[in-house]
Parts: sequence; C-alpha cells; structure tokens
Amino acid sequence: MMPQPSSENAAPEFIPERDEMEVTRLERAGGARRHAPSSRPPASRIGRRLWRLGGALALVLGIVLLLNSTAFWQSLLSGRFGDGPFTAPPVGAFPTVTPLPNAVEWLRLERRPLALPSIPPGTTCPVTPRSRAFPAVGPAVGAGPVYVAGADIATGTLGFVDGRTYASTATPWGGTLQFWASDSTLHEAVLVRGRQLDGSRPLAFNGGLQQPNYSPQDDAATPLPDLWLLGDDYGYNAYTGLGIQYTRMQAPGCYGYQIDGASFSETIIFRAATYPATS
Repeated sequence: MMPQPSSENAAPEFIPERDEMEVTRLERAGGARRHAPSSRPPASRIGRRLWRLGGALALVLGIVLLLNSTAFWQSLLSGRFGDGPFTAPPVGAFPTVTPLPNAVEWLRLERRPLALPSIPPGTTCPVTPRSRAFPAVGPAVGAGPVYVAGADIATGTLGFVDGRTYASTATPWGGTLQFWASDSTLHEAVLVRGRQLDGSRPLAFNGGLQQPNYSPQDDAATPLPDLWLLGDDYGYNAYTGLGIQYTRMQAPGCYGYQIDGASFSETIIFRAATYPATS
C-alpha cells in the first residue's frame, strides 16, 4: 500500500461553490464533459453583470438621442424650422469682425503736433456749434467722424466739478464725464488730446483703453495726457461706440480737443466752467 500524504503537506482541497456543484451534477447526468470549477470570485461576476447592465442602458439612451436628432434634421432639411419656412440668411447679413489696432497706431498718432489755436485771455471763446444729435445721448458737437455729446457742451459750455469735490480726496484736477460718439463707419484708432486756449493749463483725461474700469472714486488713477478710443464699428458701446470718458481740467477757461485718426483730424472748442455751468 502506498503511503498517504500527511494532512500537513497536502494542498488544501478546493471546494466548488454550490451553484457550480449543481451544474457539474447536471452535466454528468447528461453525459457532458465535466468542467473545471471556476476560480473567478463572486464579486467579479457581479461587477461583470453590472457592466453589461450599464452598457445596455447607455445603448438605449443613445438610440433615444439619435431619434430626436434625426427628427430635428429631417425637419430642417425639409424646409421647415419651427412654425415657418427655413431660408438661408443673405450674404452680408452678419457683420464682419474688424481686427483691433495695436498700440503702435496710437503711438503714431501721438507724433502729430498739437495744432490747437491760442487766443488772448478775456476774449470770446470760439466754441464749436452743435452739429447733430444721437438718439441715446442727445445733441452733439463736432464736424465728424467723432463727436462730443451732452446737453452742456451743446450750448458751448462744459460744466465740471472742481478738484475739491471731484474725488474722495482733494486734488488739483477737477473733471466731468462726457459721451463720445462716432459715425458708424469709423473703425480705426482714435487719439484725443487738448489744452487751454486762453491760458497755459493742460487738459487731461481718464478712461479709454488705458483705464477701462476707471471711476471718479479711483483716487489712485493718474490723469492721462491723452485718450485712446476705438471707432463705433468695434461695438464696444452699442449707442456711441466710444463710450463715456472723463475730461479733467484745473481751472475754468477756453479749451480745445484735438481728435486724430489715421484718416482724419478735427478740433472741438468749448468753454469750461465749474458747476453750475453758465454761458
């Protein structure tokens, strides 16, 4: 008789699961070849079933979405969209995008000399007359393509708040806001500068592309010697194109704006008076 291996050295006996034993018995009864018991743990089989269930749900969802999409495109291709016929928009119905100018264009405009006239102190200020009106901002002055709009300047006098009350802290610079407008065909860089015509005071600005988030409460914002703007075609402001900007001055008097673009140069002259503005 051959020696039997001791229980300590013998490999542990594999005990198949209950359902696998039942399958084995049925196969033996039918004469089929006995399958080796599966070593796959039950958790693996459950995960595989969950994957199959998830795939089936994803397939159903995809079919539903495809059917909805097909109905939409069939409606579109058949010439019906919503309640009316679908027609392609005419050529040119959508505006073209104009490339923005770069800083070099404003720097080039700054090389132009400031050609504003000088007048003796105490003489009549030759103000620029009203030329047109804009629906959203009222009357405007200027020969175009750039205009300054507002009820004050349309009378020739621009009222401003002096430096003691303009900002939260006292400053030598008073100021006021102005609506700047342009012809809808203007799409180029615009440079605005100015000075006093009956004296030596400078004219300064806040806002524009250099200070897009400026407000009078921003005491740290330095008044600028010029203002960088863009024409109406860029759509930065729906009703004027050039938006609301701030003009800064130190004293009343006769002042002038010089407005330069690559294709034009114009001058707007006005009286500046502390509020309330008087003619």
